[in-house]
Amino acid sequence: MSLLETREIGVALGDVQVLWNASIRVEPGEIVCLLGPNGSGKSTLMNAVSRLNRLVSGEIWFDGHALHALPAHRISRLGVSHVLERHRLFPYMTVLENLLLGAGPKPDPQMLKRRFERVYELFPRLKERERQVANSMSGGEQQMCAIGRGLMGDPRLLLVDEPFIGLSPRFRDEVTRALLQLNREGLAILIIEQNVRQALAFSHRAYVLKAGQVALSGPSTELLGSAALEEIFFGRARSSPEPAPAHHR
Repeated sequence: MSLLETREIGVALGDVQVLWNASIRVEPGEIVCLLGPNGSGKSTLMNAVSRLNRLVSGEIWFDGHALHALPAHRISRLGVSHVLERHRLFPYMTVLENLLLGAGPKPDPQMLKRRFERVYELFPRLKERERQVANSMSGGEQQMCAIGRGLMGDPRLLLVDEPFIGLSPRFRDEVTRALLQLNREGLAILIIEQNVRQALAFSHRAYVLKAGQVALSGPSTELLGSAALEEIFFGRARSSPEPAPAHHR
């Protein structure tokens, strides 16, 4: 059984349908990336999984649970954490307070201690900044805090929407290292990333969306040299594929 599966879902934003018959899956321990041109429906699909967008058709299943039948506040309790695009921290709260919110209501003190230790082990900079107000930090530090907040719920699946946007190369490397470490420890990750080559080098499998539909899917290593992928993004097939970059995993 797949850990996450969307079955031919359709999603509407207001009165406009923007996603049609989208089926994806994430297996335990996988990194799966969502690719596609701007406006193709990537964030819409991810937001549907965490029940921030309403379905007009289809089903969403997580580890045997029908997510499509649940309200948004129940999703995190099942083991799904969502790191939204551009951090979405509470800007005038401290790092410590933002992380505490990720642990949910009335967490067990011993459990809370272990989760803080884990987040600070991954992102030592957050320990140094724990009394600092979130919006006074750099973009990279805020992204670390957003991911840390998602980890405070002890998820089995982490949804991450464009974690590298606007980051310096240094912070990009730090966030990449942390996500790969989490994956090696067994955490499944569904990620949206605009940099196609980086996303495919980072992930096990990928789905490519175009105009609200899944247009292409497969193992990331196979898609790296795909003429169909080039056509989706650039409207033409590349005549001679570039060599694939070294894989990060």
